[in-house]
Amino acid sequence: MRNKIISVCLIAVLLLALPITAYAQDLDFDQLGAIHVTLLEKNGTSPIVGAELSIYHVATVALNSSGNLSYTYTEPFEACGSALDDPELAIKLEQFLNTHLVTATKAVTDSLGTATCTELPLGLYFIMQTDTVGGFAPCKPFLVTIPLLSDGVYHYEVEATPKTEGAKLTSITIKKVWNTDETSKVPDSVTVQLLRNGSVVKTATLNTQNQWQVTFPDMPESDDYSVREINIPQGFTVTYAQNGYSYTVTNTAALIQTGQLTWPIPAFAIIGVVLLAVGTVILRKERQ
Repeated sequence: MRNKIISVCLIAVLLLALPITAYAQDLDFDQLGAIHVTLLEKNGTSPIVGAELSIYHVATVALNSSGNLSYTYTEPFEACGSALDDPELAIKLEQFLNTHLVTATKAVTDSLGTATCTELPLGLYFIMQTDTVGGFAPCKPFLVTIPLLSDGVYHYEVEATPKTEGAKLTSITIKKVWNTDETSKVPDSVTVQLLRNGSVVKTATLNTQNQWQVTFPDMPESDDYSVREINIPQGFTVTYAQNGYSYTVTNTAALIQTGQLTWPIPAFAIIGVVLLAVGTVILRKERQ
């Protein structure tokens, strides 16, 4: 039996925050679970087909010495720096995954709009949409616990129906321009990042093979975007320009500082003092 979740993320966080003792002894820790995520259009009836979801096993669950369920981060998420009962855990996990490579289980929505992932060990799972479908913004990331306790019964198959929104999508292009006459100083590649609402969502390597540019399709127009280059090549400065949803990252060769000769300054000062002294002596002799 599947248990449908309306506020998936909130329910998961509440379960993590509250000790559960009444039915903990009935939990079968050897039981494997399943997650069924259904994406529907805003009307609630038409399925969204072909959307890819990434499912991450964030925490394991065990029975502690007090008879309560206890959640512990899995090894890849130990460094995320957030408490498991943090109400903003889903947001912080998304930010963590933008900068850390963690293996996920992939699932794609079928003709009914449902993506299914089975044979999952018990624990806390973070789910995010990693591939959009034309005309729809990705659903917001959310959390799911396996099993889910409802009416005194543990459900090992959990169904989630996150909210989806229709959105006008666009393509975003990032192009690299080199402003230098010394092509030998141009590196083989550079790395650029696309930020959406302040968080990194895409990273790309630019080089001669892709003509120093990359295009990211199906990006919601309603979001705020920016770009940045990481590890700016030595000897270059960087500037950014935007034209609509096209960004240009320009690296300009830094001017070579030839340096200024500073040694004549004290030398001329000493000479000036000597000449002044000599002039003073000559003037005194003439007066005598």
